[in-house]
Amino acid sequence: GGLFILLSALFVVQRVTKPLAEVETALRRLGRGQRFEPLPEGGPTELAALARRINKAEREIAAFLANRTTLLAGVSHDLRTPLTRMQLEIELLAEQADPQLVDGIRKDLAEMEDMIARTMELARGLDRQEPSDAELGALLDEVRADYARAGNEVAVSVPPLCTLRVPPKAFRRVLANLLDNAVRYGGGQRIDLVAECLPDRAVVRVLDRGPGIPADQREAVLRPFHRLEGSRSRHTGGSGLGLAIVSQLCEAQGWTLTLGDAPTGGLEARVEVPRAA
Repeated sequence: GGLFILLSALFVVQRVTKPLAEVETALRRLGRGQRFEPLPEGGPTELAALARRINKAEREIAAFLANRTTLLAGVSHDLRTPLTRMQLEIELLAEQADPQLVDGIRKDLAEMEDMIARTMELARGLDRQEPSDAELGALLDEVRADYARAGNEVAVSVPPLCTLRVPPKAFRRVLANLLDNAVRYGGGQRIDLVAECLPDRAVVRVLDRGPGIPADQREAVLRPFHRLEGSRSRHTGGSGLGLAIVSQLCEAQGWTLTLGDAPTGGLEARVEVPRAA
């Protein structure tokens, strides 16, 4: 009788805990924006109802994100058309109008173009991308070469061989936004891109020599359109979206983003990426 009770209890516990574990895994993937497989809507009544609600919520979230991207894409297209006309009109009026006024309008138009591009980048941040195997050193060298062609000094330190399974476009976008931030506020000084390969994860650090970010502002700068005063103002070209895009991408991919003080005296942006199995 005791053996029968023990086996029955194990069966009941397994029948309850297995669906709960599936729910917990699905919610974790959903929160990160990763590919979501619908939960089986069977088992005990309460768990089946919970699975149905989660599946419905996932469909609604996916539809909301798709509608948001479509809406912003339409707004971006509609705004770029009059902006292009304004740029042409400014060029035609350049000889007749005040040169300083014309230059000011050109800067405003360029800033609006940048805001539109950054907003679209933010909207696309949660797009689901398929991961693939990539060699960390090769990825960092490609990014460094892009910035070297633009005249920026980026020193790269990478391990001999480190393979990651990541969406390449998302990873490059994270690195590019962090390097853009370092270039903008680094005062033209060298930027260090340092990578470390550990058994369970890879760590990439972007170190600049700028003013850094105060500790009480590091969480706030990860929110869209938040800018610090002083050197990190709109006049330096910042839109307040670069770090927000990085934060969103890292959260969606299950990566860890940390901002801190760099040994070089500026900002250290640290990204930790789980290694491929």
